[in-house]
Amino acid sequence: MIKFQPGDIVVVHAKGFNWLRVVTGLYWNHAMLIDEPLGEDYGLLESIDKGTAPTLLSNYKGQHIAVYRYMGITPDQQQAIRLAARKLGAYHYDFLIFFRILRRVGIRKGIRLIIQLWGKEYPLEIPKVDDKYIVCSEYCQQAYELAGIPLEDKGYLLTPDGLALCERLVCIYNGIY
Repeated sequence: MIKFQPGDIVVVHAKGFNWLRVVTGLYWNHAMLIDEPLGEDYGLLESIDKGTAPTLLSNYKGQHIAVYRYMGITPDQQQAIRLAARKLGAYHYDFLIFFRILRRVGIRKGIRLIIQLWGKEYPLEIPKVDDKYIVCSEYCQQAYELAGIPLEDKGYLLTPDGLALCERLVCIYNGIY
């Protein structure tokens, strides 16, 4: 069995209704970080409506997940990611991210971004919106950035699908958990 490590990124194709999947057509619709092994299970840190929340990987049993690792990551960097993720805990989940992005880029570019999402054209040039709100993939991306490990260099927001396609991450697990 594969051993996951702190800082590994988990993306999930969550069952049931998911607004991200409906709006964007993306396959992966949630992202979170491995925090630490807990016996036979793993602790996770994820961004939800009330901020950062700890949960267990076993809560996603029976669902399609993929786990990605930044290759060459050191134990010190793993610890830095975990600490950075906790610092992001005060951020609330951004249910209005699409409206914030539209306000920032304008309607024309916003429509182009939605067409790119539906057409699975990558890389997507989704600008980051710096405010007190955060989405799940942005949570993972910012934890890495705060730890000094950028996942991309152009200042774009990665979606869960974008994390899965990130050239700096390697898939170490993909299947029904």
